[in-house]
Amino acid sequence: MKTHPVWLGEARTPGAEECSIALMLVRRAAQAPDAPFALFSDGSRWSNGEALLVARETAAALAARGVSAGDRVVNWLPNSAAHLRVMLATALLGATPVPMNPALRGRSLQDSLQVVKPRLIVTHAALADRLSEMEAPAPCPAVVLGGEGEPLRMPADGLPEPAGTQPWDLGVILYTSGTTGGVKAVRVPNGQLWSVGRTHFGFLEASDRVMLTTPLCHIGPLAALMGAIMAGASVIVLEGFKTSTFWDDVRRFEATAVPGMGPSLLNFLNKAPAHPDDRRHGLRLVNVVAADAASRAFAGRFGVSFFPSFGMTELSVPIVGDLDSTVEGSCGRVRDGMEVRIVDAHDMEVPAGQVGEIVVRAQHPWTVNDGYEANPEATVAAWRNGWFHTGDAAWRDADGNVFFADRIKDVIRRRGENISSIEVEREVKAFAAVEDAAAIAVSSEHGDQEILVVVSPLGDAEVVPADLIAFLTERMPHFMVPRYVRVLRDMPRTPSNKIRKADLRRDGVTADTWDREAAGIAVRAQRFGSVA
Repeated sequence: MKTHPVWLGEARTPGAEECSIALMLVRRAAQAPDAPFALFSDGSRWSNGEALLVARETAAALAARGVSAGDRVVNWLPNSAAHLRVMLATALLGATPVPMNPALRGRSLQDSLQVVKPRLIVTHAALADRLSEMEAPAPCPAVVLGGEGEPLRMPADGLPEPAGTQPWDLGVILYTSGTTGGVKAVRVPNGQLWSVGRTHFGFLEASDRVMLTTPLCHIGPLAALMGAIMAGASVIVLEGFKTSTFWDDVRRFEATAVPGMGPSLLNFLNKAPAHPDDRRHGLRLVNVVAADAASRAFAGRFGVSFFPSFGMTELSVPIVGDLDSTVEGSCGRVRDGMEVRIVDAHDMEVPAGQVGEIVVRAQHPWTVNDGYEANPEATVAAWRNGWFHTGDAAWRDADGNVFFADRIKDVIRRRGENISSIEVEREVKAFAAVEDAAAIAVSSEHGDQEILVVVSPLGDAEVVPADLIAFLTERMPHFMVPRYVRVLRDMPRTPSNKIRKADLRRDGVTADTWDREAAGIAVRAQRFGSVA
């Protein structure tokens, strides 16, 4: 088992030369101009020298449209060469990139734009009409790429060389998914970008190719991008994750590492039929949520290594596990440079083995978020008593290993038991006919809560609720077996592809929801009789 580099005692606030994306790009082009920098879905690729050239030409075009240091540029583009060059160009100018999810529309789009007050929006021709469909006008001009749009490139002869940026300067603004309320825009300083890049993929080497399958408007792929830039590695930018082409893409692009392999992605790939080519690839490393059975099954079947971690947009991955960790269910332990406590509702630390909320603070300045843009109330609420409150429930063992339990609001209280929705969902997703699942609490006539699971079938499979319950009864405690099952092929999802549990809670027990008790199926506790 290999120890992650973040436990080498080198955590610190980076210097200005280290944390500047622009200067990293310039250094790579000077030191190895022909080495690969990025590969794209359409087969095109950039060397380090070409990446700097297209970034400078794009920066010149942005500057001609009034963008200068300190401005915000909304990058509303899908994963593509255009997205990457606009991001790099914005950094070259000393402006702040604001990557925005292409799935946004309507009120969520309007709110996202208004909160950051951008100088310019760069978008795709297929998205441009959504700007005119908003109730309020767009807050700034938009440049449209693709189709008959403009190239947004021009000669960069007069473009000044980039200056170093300080770790406290704003590096990027990232949106949270908004599942717990309105849009929140996280202020991510350069020091955090450096820290998250070094932390999230500290195992990377210059020969690696990191395949990005999730939108670059999220911290996961952005962290992996930063890690690759810092390590001298290259990235493969794909528009999205597809189960059917994942391994073909790995082989085609000779990918060696993939970040953000969440439970759903592992589930999709693990359930694919076995194939003689399962191990015919060069992938060596994936990042997972926990060292659990799904991660080990994936690693064993496909011959790769994994490491678990816990992080979020606001933080620099404070909890990281070892390579091929054998600590069952753990997401890792607290890394160098961070402090983590598990606390109760009054911010008092709870003993080992007890579930509480994860709160975090950094030991070095500017290595975590700088609050929420234009939202001091949310900033104060999150940074209570000097600690950032994640809203995530977890527990820690005597050896310091951390085990994620659930989102605080997703804990289900049933007949005296605190039930993790994550645990219920994990077992439901093990059923062969289920592709994805969400477990939520609904009111019970007994005054507490019952469990409703909403499931989406895998392909053309049929989910028979009674069969699912029979399967679960053999795999989980009686009190965790759901009472209600609802089959829903199209789950409501956030722009970051998370299931919108708030929508499912609002719907509650619908007319098409199956009720185990109404079907006469009882699940009771096992009786053991007298024990001397």
